Amino acid sequence: MSTIARSQITITEQRKDYTFFRYSDDGGKTFTAAEAGKLAEARAIQGVGRNYANQPAAVNGEKIITLYDGFLENQPAVPFYLSARAKYHVSANAKSGKLQSNISPKLEDGKTVWSNLLFADGSSTLQADGTVKDGEASFSKVINARIASLSGVWLRSFVYLEDGITKDPDSYWYDIQIDYGPLTDYAPAPEDMAVGTTPGKWLGVATWDKPYPPLEPSAYSWSKVKGEDGPPGEAAEFYRLVPVTESAVVGRDKKLTASFVYRIEHVVGNAITAVPATEDLQVRYRGNGGTPADICMTVGDTPSSTYTLEDYPAATHPDYFHVELVNAGGDILDRRTVPVTFSTLAALDIDGQVGKISAKVQGMTVGGRNLLKGTAFRKDYPDWFRLSSGATIDPAIRHGGHNSVDCTASGQTEDKYKGVFFKTNVEPGKEYTASVWAHGDPDTIDLDAYLEIIHTDAQGQRQHVALQSIKPTQTGTWQRTSCTFTVPTGTESIECNFFVVRNGNLHIAEPMLASGSMLTDWQPAPEDAEAYLAEIETTVTKISLSITDLKTGLEAVGIHLFATEKPQIRFVGNNVGFYGVDGKMYIGQGVDEQGRVYLIIYDRDGVTPKYNLGYMGMPELIGNATPYSMVPVNELGPIPPGIALLAQDLWNDMQGTQYASLRRTLWRYTEAYTLDSQGNKIYQYGGAYNGVYDSPAIGSDNKPAGNRATVEPGAYIGVWDTSDPSGDHRSTIIVYRYNTASGVQSQNLKVRRTTDQQGRAVYLTSLSGGEYTESLLLPEREITP
Repeated sequence: MSTIARSQITITEQRKDYTFFRYSDDGGKTFTAAEAGKLAEARAIQGVGRNYANQPAAVNGEKIITLYDGFLENQPAVPFYLSARAKYHVSANAKSGKLQSNISPKLEDGKTVWSNLLFADGSSTLQADGTVKDGEASFSKVINARIASLSGVWLRSFVYLEDGITKDPDSYWYDIQIDYGPLTDYAPAPEDMAVGTTPGKWLGVATWDKPYPPLEPSAYSWSKVKGEDGPPGEAAEFYRLVPVTESAVVGRDKKLTASFVYRIEHVVGNAITAVPATEDLQVRYRGNGGTPADICMTVGDTPSSTYTLEDYPAATHPDYFHVELVNAGGDILDRRTVPVTFSTLAALDIDGQVGKISAKVQGMTVGGRNLLKGTAFRKDYPDWFRLSSGATIDPAIRHGGHNSVDCTASGQTEDKYKGVFFKTNVEPGKEYTASVWAHGDPDTIDLDAYLEIIHTDAQGQRQHVALQSIKPTQTGTWQRTSCTFTVPTGTESIECNFFVVRNGNLHIAEPMLASGSMLTDWQPAPEDAEAYLAEIETTVTKISLSITDLKTGLEAVGIHLFATEKPQIRFVGNNVGFYGVDGKMYIGQGVDEQGRVYLIIYDRDGVTPKYNLGYMGMPELIGNATPYSMVPVNELGPIPPGIALLAQDLWNDMQGTQYASLRRTLWRYTEAYTLDSQGNKIYQYGGAYNGVYDSPAIGSDNKPAGNRATVEPGAYIGVWDTSDPSGDHRSTIIVYRYNTASGVQSQNLKVRRTTDQQGRAVYLTSLSGGEYTESLLLPEREITP
């Protein structure tokens, strides 16, 4: 099976031929849609709606502008979604005529307002004489004042490039392109080049001398991927790059960071298989102009690479990157173009000859303080804003840590305008930007929700300055909406309102109004901080006065507050107790026979001591033992009295099995008691004493349920292993008892791990009882306890 190379380059004299493949499901009439993902909303190539730009036929430089029925009297026009805040380059090829540039907001009632933008030479047109024309367009025209005086609602705004001189169908522009930043060679938008990449029933092949795919289906030769209408035998096959991460951004620090991560897909007919990058199937990239030079990405399932360049403006830098998939023979199987973009909000004015870059604000003024007060909605400030038609502050739904206003309404049959209304002073003729965050369910909003700017005219009538829908497009997602407007002449105050017209689920948060045309991050008004500090100061004053009064009253009853050196509260009295509202004592004070103070926690009757908290802390919370617990005790025995035990012999006897064949396991029951204020023991639950039992079971009365073990004549050896958590035997204590006429005499065998003078590990074994002591030092290698 042969492999067809995508974008394969064949050198023929001085011309480069590029081969492209695209899919169709209808025999080559239209392309398949773009794959899901970032480019899924690519504009349709055929049947373009009136709100989108038609695409180039892209066959031998043919005409690309089509005439729309009923649109501007059939004048050809190409709209683009653009930001009006930056400096752009406009380029195009033309047969004749002029290129007229306009900013054209389209209104809901069908009206259109035109406002020319100016090119670098101050003109709003580019004259065509059959050659390529390049121009810089600075979109700085103020248009909002004109729009504000019209009825209707903003739908969206476009920038149009139109033939404003002639309606002659033979006079046209083609290869129109608008670049942000430096002027580059023409290429369709990435979204448009994505069409036809989803596998379909038909495969089209086109070869021409441009580095981007033809966007007109008729430029391709079509055949079925597999079937009677296609070539017999094999299915079509090719490789393609699928971007995972693909960006090249110059930050505010003038540093270029390019990040590339891809997947490689092998397409055979309708089957798609992921393949890794290898030495014979490489992903490489380079910058246009040779900087950087050809770089090979990593091999593996997701070939990747990162490229950085300091001081982008001053350095020799790329305007875009070519990313190519190359086989062992050097054939280019797929190619992608990644443009360099800029993250700064200010316009970037790039001087290609000098190699300098400077952030300039062109046609844009930067806003300052928030003119709306109380927008964190900590509480209702009637002097600053008005909650209308039952709107409330909702601390449960927040944005940026701030409360929202609940504008939700339902079941209404007339307009209620439920929301929050502000008034503020402004300057006539000045530009302002209002914004708000909105969150809700768009399906429940029947008559829309708005950001509204109102002023009162000379006749006392309320007039719209701007009206912007704030209806979210997604359910349960915070979305920000903004609106820039110019204050009418003679107006010194406006209303800035946010509301649901009739019904709908909507919350709004962090509204903001600032001077200028640039949307900035939300910030509270200075008055908000001043009000908050004033509230804190008032609260602190009240607390100070309250503490002063409290201190006087406490000292009268023996409670003294000290803060000279360290803040402390001291309770002075011979007997201190804590009482409940029922008058019963729940915590008291006691002193034992050694003069140590402990606390007594009483039972709910306020009389019976329940727990103690003493100098030993928590272990002494209930007497000096863990209550009602059964602790395993390993015993060896009995050993007939009178037998002389040497430490070495006893140790050796323990090595055969874990603790020799005489081992048995018993359970020691621990007593539990509390101390009263006189230090007397009060046993809990019947006062069970210590004992050793043959079962760990405890009955419902918390007493041992097993049989108490009898002590037979002779010696018993109890083993307590005090190993550390890692299992290293630091100390093993063996206690054995003799029943003698004078009573029980205990002897201990201790084994402790230590080191000798040379630092070698050894075990110190000692046997002691009464006045008898015997020690033995054993090397570690001879003992494994």
